[in-house]
Amino acid sequence: MLAKRFELKYFIDDQAVGYLQKEFSPYMQPDPYCRDASAYMVNSLYFDTGGYDFFSQKIEGEKYRYKVRLRSYGQQENKVFLEMKKKINNCIYKVRAHAPYADVCSRLPGPQQDNGSLFGSDGCFDGVDEILLLARRLRIRPAVQVCYRRQALIGINDNRLRITFDQDVVSRHPRCGLAFSDQADRLFPHGITVLEIKVDNAVPFWLVQIIEKFNLHLRSISKYCHAVAKQNVLQLDTRY
Repeated sequence: MLAKRFELKYFIDDQAVGYLQKEFSPYMQPDPYCRDASAYMVNSLYFDTGGYDFFSQKIEGEKYRYKVRLRSYGQQENKVFLEMKKKINNCIYKVRAHAPYADVCSRLPGPQQDNGSLFGSDGCFDGVDEILLLARRLRIRPAVQVCYRRQALIGINDNRLRITFDQDVVSRHPRCGLAFSDQADRLFPHGITVLEIKVDNAVPFWLVQIIEKFNLHLRSISKYCHAVAKQNVLQLDTRY
């Protein structure tokens, strides 16, 4: 599946979450995965080259860059999603496909395998040839795990409009794969939530008004880059 969209990201105080959700309520509703409007866990294993080229592309602000990850939802999901996000200027193209977790685990290289191919030629993901070609060409490997609690809203009249609140964002060593572990590093200070707005086209006027009302400032936020820096692999200029 190929999707095209724009993403806007903000740091907000945890205390502002409830107020913003109230402001959004005439136009947004809980994502179907948010049972009883509660949060769910998002767990991602990010991949990069041996030289962390994807990290560098983001930090250096390159207009054309990649991000590849495996993602699961909750602690006992029976399938995972292979995703590639390709950013061209300010537009993000996302390729996504799913497969049983056991099938994916059998194909993952260990974090110490610098030169291993990510998947064999008989990969179980249909329709993601571009990801597999990229994986083999750049010989990408597990780089870091990122996990957080997410509350998600979708548009009542436009289900492609999506707003998420991510809290308790932590990172783990890539050897954890997609497994949960108590050994984790918090990426952002206590009390900070990452607000993301995802739209296919222009941001609705009502949403622009709310952004201005709460004096939200657009930020360039990469959970992956913060996680790599937290693992003491590379340096990142961090400001909140």
